[in-house]
Amino acid sequence: MIDIGIVTHNRPEFLQICLESIWANSPPDSYRLIIVDNSVGDEGATTQNYLYKNRDRFWRLLFNQTNNGWADACNEAIALMESEYVAIIGPDIVVQEGWMKLFDPLRHIKDLAFVGAISSKPIGDWRYQQVDYPEHGFSLGYRNNATVIQAIRLELLRELGGFQDFGSEYGQGADTDICLRAKDRGYKNALHLGVTVDHLPDTVGNDPAYHAERQRQRVIAMERFKKAHDWRNQQA
Repeated sequence: MIDIGIVTHNRPEFLQICLESIWANSPPDSYRLIIVDNSVGDEGATTQNYLYKNRDRFWRLLFNQTNNGWADACNEAIALMESEYVAIIGPDIVVQEGWMKLFDPLRHIKDLAFVGAISSKPIGDWRYQQVDYPEHGFSLGYRNNATVIQAIRLELLRELGGFQDFGSEYGQGADTDICLRAKDRGYKNALHLGVTVDHLPDTVGNDPAYHAERQRQRVIAMERFKKAHDWRNQQA
C-alpha cells in the first residue's frame, strides 16, 4: 500500500486531470489518497465542491480554513500517512501507466531518500549521473534533488522533520530543501529514468492547442535530457 499526499490550491481543472490520471493508471487497492486543500475564493469553492463530490475516493480529505503554505499542508498530509512508502505529488502532475515503478528503487537501495520522475516540462538544471541496475530492471539518474513527484520511505520523511517553507538554511523551495537535508545526512536522491510524467502547462483543456503544447514541451524536455546525457559523458 502506498500513501499519496496531494496539496491543492485552486486550479480545479488541473486537479481533476491529476486525480483522473492517478485513478486510471494505478492498480486498485494499491494506494490511498490524502488530499489537503488550501483553496480560497470563488475558484477555491469550485475546487472544494469537486473534492467533496469525490470524497468517497479519498482516504483522508482535509479542508484548511487558512492557507499557511504548501510546506505546512504537506506536513499535515504526512501526519496522516501510515504506509511504509509514500509520495507527495503536485496537483498539476499527470501520471502515466506504470508510474508506480517509482517505488521499486526504494525497496532495493537503502541509502536512497527521494525518487522522482522525469517531467515533460523542463525546469532548471536536469543533469544527473546515470547508474543502471539490470538485476532490478531500472536505471536511476542521481542528482541533488528529486522533485515533481517525491517518493520516499515514511520513516525517513519524518526523520527529516518534514517540509520547511522558503527561508530555510539552503534558501531553496521546500521540495529542494528537504532533498538537500537528506543529502547532508548521507542519503542520495535520484530520478527514475523509466518513469515520465506530464507537467501541465499554464493553460489546459481538451482543445488541439493544449495537446500540441504538451507535445512541444515533451520535445523540449527530451532535447534537454540529451544535452545532459552528452554533458555527463564528457565528464566521464
